Amino acid sequence: MTKKIAFFSIMWYLLLVNTTFAYNKADTLRGSNGNGRKWWDVLKYDLKVQFDLANKSIIGSNAIIFSIKSAIIDTIQIDLQQPLIADDVTVDGKKQTFYRDSNVIWVVGHFSNMEQGINHNIEVQYHGRPVRAVNPPWNGGFTYDYDDNQCSWVGVSCQGLGASVWYPCKDAQWDEPNNGMTITLCIPDSISSNYTKKLYKLSAISNGVLEKVVPATTLLDTNHHASKPKEGYSEWYWKVANPINNYDATFYIGNYVNIHDTMMGEKGLLAIDYWVLAGNKDKAIEHFKVVKPMLHCYEYWLGAYPFYEDGYKLVEAPYLGMEHQSAIAYGNKYKLGYKGYDRSHSEVGNTFDYIIIHESAHEWFGNNITAAENADNWIHEGLTTYTESLFVECANGVADATKFCKGEWQNIKNDKPIIGKYSVNDDGSSDKYDKGAALIFMIRKLINDDNKFRQMLRCH
Repeated sequence: MTKKIAFFSIMWYLLLVNTTFAYNKADTLRGSNGNGRKWWDVLKYDLKVQFDLANKSIIGSNAIIFSIKSAIIDTIQIDLQQPLIADDVTVDGKKQTFYRDSNVIWVVGHFSNMEQGINHNIEVQYHGRPVRAVNPPWNGGFTYDYDDNQCSWVGVSCQGLGASVWYPCKDAQWDEPNNGMTITLCIPDSISSNYTKKLYKLSAISNGVLEKVVPATTLLDTNHHASKPKEGYSEWYWKVANPINNYDATFYIGNYVNIHDTMMGEKGLLAIDYWVLAGNKDKAIEHFKVVKPMLHCYEYWLGAYPFYEDGYKLVEAPYLGMEHQSAIAYGNKYKLGYKGYDRSHSEVGNTFDYIIIHESAHEWFGNNITAAENADNWIHEGLTTYTESLFVECANGVADATKFCKGEWQNIKNDKPIIGKYSVNDDGSSDKYDKGAALIFMIRKLINDDNKFRQMLRCH
């Protein structure tokens, strides 16, 4: 009996060890601020991506403008997840030696000779077939789908998985590009449908403001050699003025139409754009009428919309949704509730479109205020989940808001802490949504002064 007890005790311990400490080298490299990261600060990304939709592959480059912030170390860590391949790396225009280590590219050189007080540039050229999403947006990557006309419809979602699943970067929440980002997407002008036998126009949507769409004069092969395009391709130039999370940078490719609008908000005229599949235009015009009252409600409670320079966009996506900054992914299929049901179990949650309300609130918490560590992502999700009840309060009153908020608490599992383990890319329990919201609800009750509570939310 004693031996059996000892055996099972050891097995139970090993099981705990396996679950508690199951972090690999890739987790540590991405989750920690190591020697290849800590001495330089990202100022801007200039990302260029060419899409081969038929082969589900990309060819691209990212120029990273950075400054030196501490004692220089002669290595630079660039995150680029396999199976993507880094082809060439230059620093300030000079070709560098590099090697792959798990999902990291280590660039090795005499960087201690770099001049401080000025900006520097590291550019990575790469190509490959990015990981396909298994269960987007939670288990992310590229999503390849088709619209009702059987035209290609493509997008990316990568929170948790990391932006380095599709472009080279410093894949850490604590270092956003201070001066924003430019994103150039090169796509075919149109695509043929096997279903209707017709050609359909393609658009490439991204974050920020669309500066121009121009015919592509060259296409790249996998060796980054340029040649004239055999058929019509266009380059879509997008400019993000504000700092942006790596995982918020995104794209959507499909047969889109644009619905443009404006709103007079706290900081003046805000551009509002909806990019929806061509067949859904009329449906979207009606369904998205909630956006302006929602934004006014959030501006009252949370402060001015954080990204006036980049505008507000909802983009129809081939997955449920994601808080992509100034280009929010919408995939709730024009239903009320969460995929058509009330996740608050309160009969209130089916009175509005959960994805619009939740993902838009992330513009304040998650996009504008960003946790440095994935372990603290409860700040994103807890505060954002609570703001859903603020929208209900604006729309229906305090009683329904309280009923809704308390109803969501039924989703709490109490399985593990909502704060994850630090420096290993762990974001804790999914309770960070509803238990995090319960914490904010409690704080409001303890303050017992809605004016002070509102000023606390607006102070950012």
